[in-house]
Amino acid sequence: MLPVYDLSTPSGRDAFEARLCKLRATALLTGAEAQVAAQIVQAVRRDGDAEIVRQVQKWSDPDFNAGRIRVDGSQLAAANNALIGPLRAAIETSI
Repeated sequence: MLPVYDLSTPSGRDAFEARLCKLRATALLTGAEAQVAAQIVQAVRRDGDAEIVRQVQKWSDPDFNAGRIRVDGSQLAAANNALIGPLRAAIETSI
């Protein structure tokens, strides 16, 4: 079960910050993977959707195109209708 932090209280904010510090300590920001990720982020900032298409084509789907980036209303409605239970409650709470 995922922890729930009440960020409206000092103890909740402290617990969240402590958890975040533990998570940050596990991430290497200087390794080769971090450098590749930083380059990708920089390229997406510079080139937008075109870079996203290039990266998806490179890493997972050579046939990917910009038309697939957008999600139409029927897809959003289907995803919304499929979202049930604790996950829906967690998302609504976070919003």
